[in-house]
Amino acid sequence: MPNVPINRDDENSSRIDDGKTPDAPSIYESLPSVPTAIRAGDVVSSVLEDIPSNFGPYTLLEQIGRGGMGSVFRARHSETGQIFALKVLRRGIFASRRDIQRFEKESRIHAQILSPFVARHVAFDEHQRVHYIVSEYVEGVDLQLLCARISQLEPRCALLIIRDVLEALAAIHKQGIVHRDVKPGNVMVLGIRKLEVAKFRLEDFQQAKLMDFGIARQIDQTESLSMTHAEMTLGTPLYMAPEQREHSRSVTAAADVYSAGATLYQLLAGFPPFQSKDNQLLAEMHRVQRPQRLTWIDKRIGEAVNQVVMKALEKEPSLRYADGGEMLHDIEQLLAGQPTSLRAWPAIPESEPDAVKVYSFTWSLNASSTALWPFVADTDRFNRAMKLPAPQYSFEDVDGKNTLRASARFNGMNVRWREKPFQWVVGRELSVLREFESGPFEWVTSTISLEPLHNDRTRLIHEFKIKPRGWLGRLITFFQFGFVIRKQIDRVYRRIESLSSQTNNPFACDASFSPPQALNRNQLENLDRISAKIRRSYNNPELLDRLVDFLKFSGDQSVARMRPIALAKKFGCEPDSLIALCLSGTDGGLLRLMWDIICPVCRIATTTTDSLKNITRHARCEFCNLDFKTNFASSVELIFRVHPEIRDIDTRTYCIGGPVHSPHVLAQNLLPAGQQVEFGVALLDGLYQIRSPQLDEPIRLETDANCDDQRLRVEFPNRVRELLPIAERWVSVQLHNQSDVALTTRFERLGRHHDAVTAAQACAHPLFKRYFPDEVLSAGDLTSVQSLLLVAFRMINFDALV
Repeated sequence: MPNVPINRDDENSSRIDDGKTPDAPSIYESLPSVPTAIRAGDVVSSVLEDIPSNFGPYTLLEQIGRGGMGSVFRARHSETGQIFALKVLRRGIFASRRDIQRFEKESRIHAQILSPFVARHVAFDEHQRVHYIVSEYVEGVDLQLLCARISQLEPRCALLIIRDVLEALAAIHKQGIVHRDVKPGNVMVLGIRKLEVAKFRLEDFQQAKLMDFGIARQIDQTESLSMTHAEMTLGTPLYMAPEQREHSRSVTAAADVYSAGATLYQLLAGFPPFQSKDNQLLAEMHRVQRPQRLTWIDKRIGEAVNQVVMKALEKEPSLRYADGGEMLHDIEQLLAGQPTSLRAWPAIPESEPDAVKVYSFTWSLNASSTALWPFVADTDRFNRAMKLPAPQYSFEDVDGKNTLRASARFNGMNVRWREKPFQWVVGRELSVLREFESGPFEWVTSTISLEPLHNDRTRLIHEFKIKPRGWLGRLITFFQFGFVIRKQIDRVYRRIESLSSQTNNPFACDASFSPPQALNRNQLENLDRISAKIRRSYNNPELLDRLVDFLKFSGDQSVARMRPIALAKKFGCEPDSLIALCLSGTDGGLLRLMWDIICPVCRIATTTTDSLKNITRHARCEFCNLDFKTNFASSVELIFRVHPEIRDIDTRTYCIGGPVHSPHVLAQNLLPAGQQVEFGVALLDGLYQIRSPQLDEPIRLETDANCDDQRLRVEFPNRVRELLPIAERWVSVQLHNQSDVALTTRFERLGRHHDAVTAAQACAHPLFKRYFPDEVLSAGDLTSVQSLLLVAFRMINFDALV
């Protein structure tokens, strides 16, 4: 079954109409040009220079390139007859002292690199005050010409070419050098004549070599050795890393990785990742936008290849491959048919490829990924809006593991499945795998990806992979995912787009994903009567009106569990004012008072009760398979629910375990034994931990503004006990499961939870004591002291004080 995309965004509409890549020369590059033969005694003329054909010990045979710094010639050594390439600096008054220093620096850097994948440096010299660099002459064509004649290379051929480029970059980066201008025009493909380019095939490929070190630089060079101005932008816009435009002098090897990724993207797709005639727009696309997936462009390109290219094209340098050697490893793995360092996300059960049906739906939404994430992460509300049935959930012991099972009636059939833990990276990806024991499917994965576009837009991709069960399963899959879900999911995402753009609506995040149901006449009359009664004794009528509007227009889930401090932040008022209003509203019949028992590990409500008297001394979290003591000072929290006389709400659970329930978890992954996962997270000042419910000890992290370590590799099980410093910025996290069991790993933000009112705090409130005297804690109730402050004092000169 082919993919069924809908609403495919057209961000590539900015491509140049003729389909060709526009010329975008770097500042010092040697531009390919039509060879010009030079007869003995002739003079090569240009606007800037007059160079004789007999040039020192060399005879210039033809001009093969020209750039802002000078020209490149094919030349023969007069004594040995060997052919070389001569890069000749422009002469006379046009060559400044700085130009000569920069040219000499290029030669010096080039001479340090000894690699068969880089054109060999021979000499640096001058003739009649004209400086030149002698290097190996490479017989072949540049990759830019190859791309112009053959728009799209075979995937294996593209990987072979980029492998050689990365071999060169690996050697360069080991020397502490950044090339800064990796692009097709600076890659020579050996053994091809220009007239035969259009006939180039995989079997014709011999080798590729990286050329032109005109803007290469030492990573650790001192200020005195720097030949570039801070304000200059060096590189080629079509292939330039985002940070290179603003910080050309301080870029790392990751900038070359980005350019290599952009080059590989063009070889595979037939065009660069981004194109625009507007240079500023092009820069903005490179800064924020993710390119179109290669698997959409050509089905011959596998997901593993796409993953490698997309990692190389990450916006944050710390999230890319660290250098050419690291990316080279994965390219070689692809060529050998072996797994790369990147894992398919999420992992699916082993199945024959033809037996798995894939439905991929795409939208270009007018909202940022940050604005969309709270809606996408709310899987319970999403499933409710999709009109899916509310399952019955249970936990069962399977092979010694606490397993979540669910059952529901779907399309007239009883369906039962085992649900794996949700996997997500905040703001980027969310997925779940469901393995069915009965029904039309063997298993289904649902994956949502948020890919930023320019102008604060987002490409949202929702992909389903289904393994049908029998011919009936295949038939139901075709109609259910190809038509029913396709229509429903489009309606939900259009509603989400509308809500996420309502920045002036404080209830937008709490509104239903489907059109809200209006209150009936009796409910409206009850609301007016009760609010009028409360208004007579409450001195903030404006805040009361906002609460009434919230109860009218918010979704069922939002009014079923109202946390007063979080609601106060939404209203922009003092928490004490809203707590007092909610307590008064509960006494007046507007709200109901409830208590959540919170797991101390996952921070999810394990149970909800309407009285403190029903809370026992011990509780259990089935998600974490954990028994814990209930503590009124930390694990019992006050919430409010709209009164049933005001509004009928659906309190059933449609989905559990999604990210909305664990806002402190930045990333959660199910990591099979022996596998690894890599993701990026943005860290703010504070404490973090990486843990697994299956393991005892977490790994604690603390951000440090002076720490430059933006890459973290953790192997489970781990014996690290000390607090690890980590950079306070984007960080690449790689988790490797070396145990023999699957692990659920969580990257969590630590700290006090200031958005909850605990039972101990509520019982100390004067209004709570007045309205709910039976709920107030007594000396024998369940509470504990977790911190104790001792104050000691001594009275001095007491008589004088009296």
